[in-house]
Amino acid sequence: VLVSGLTNNAIPFEIGALLVIVATLAYTLWGGMRAVAWTDTLQAIVMLASSLTMLFIAFQLAGGVGAVFEKLAQDSSVLGVPGPHNRFTLIAFISMTVPWFFFCVSNPQVVQRFYIPKSVGALRNMIGGFLIFGFIYTVIVTLLGLVAHILVPHIRDPNMVTPTLLTMIWEPIAILVLLGILAASISTLDSIMLTLSSEFAMNVVKVVRPRYDELKALMISRAFMIVIVLATIVFSFTRGFIVELAVMSSSWLLQFVPAFIAALVWKRANKISAYASIVVGVAVTGILTLARYILQPGKLSSWMQTILQLDPGVWGLLAATLTLLAFSVSTKTDERGQRFVKEIEEALRELLK
Repeated sequence: VLVSGLTNNAIPFEIGALLVIVATLAYTLWGGMRAVAWTDTLQAIVMLASSLTMLFIAFQLAGGVGAVFEKLAQDSSVLGVPGPHNRFTLIAFISMTVPWFFFCVSNPQVVQRFYIPKSVGALRNMIGGFLIFGFIYTVIVTLLGLVAHILVPHIRDPNMVTPTLLTMIWEPIAILVLLGILAASISTLDSIMLTLSSEFAMNVVKVVRPRYDELKALMISRAFMIVIVLATIVFSFTRGFIVELAVMSSSWLLQFVPAFIAALVWKRANKISAYASIVVGVAVTGILTLARYILQPGKLSSWMQTILQLDPGVWGLLAATLTLLAFSVSTKTDERGQRFVKEIEEALRELLK
């Protein structure tokens, strides 16, 4: 969407999507995990520098910071509650923030980054940098959204706001912003490809064929990347609203969080409680997601409307947590789980000395 909008459809959306996907596949096959690490580092520098510059220029185009907020103040619906699109409400805030709060433990492609730092100190720096960068970038895009309300109020498609703003600023800056966003998308996609292909090779193929050596598993992993690429191409052509899609994916992945955390810190958690937690969480999320699209809000009671307004993944997380607690207390403790938690505790004590 960004490439097609910035080039005024000279490069169609489908061609842009294919180019990004092919570049990601080549990047992943040649660079592997090292490519992910380098892309994360470079994209942070490029994205932050270019976005701050873009924000400064956008404010200047709109007449300055004071002029922007003076114009926004004239329309009470923009800065007031519930906001122009009902996004400045407590329910919307919870729906958006809870999935992202657990993002680092719910998304496998993020969890894999825990294995990259060379020490506990480096891991702390990575997590701290992630939090700081995320906060700064959230402020930047929020301010850009407010400026866009002044500069391009006619835009109805949220996906076209950034491309339209980029056409209004100095081309070198627009190119830097474009490169930063493309780097972010490639970094995310290649880490997802690495994670899914590795999980398929090690947790599926190696279980079915235990005699396969690591080299053969690696070849199968790379072949599975082609399947992921084809699925990505089909999915990308749907042109969904990127923010909603991102929150939706994080909402579904939330259902793994209770089992993941319990496996690390709670000795009573076991395999049965973990499976039950995930199944119940996914089922609740799926049912409520379907209900959002099938049921008509006008025919529902007020409490039911409130339930459906809150992100289904949040309800799923609550159900998954309660299920995990219930099954862990009522079923036999797994000795392997107790031993695993004990080993983690001992390893952490040793590292933190």
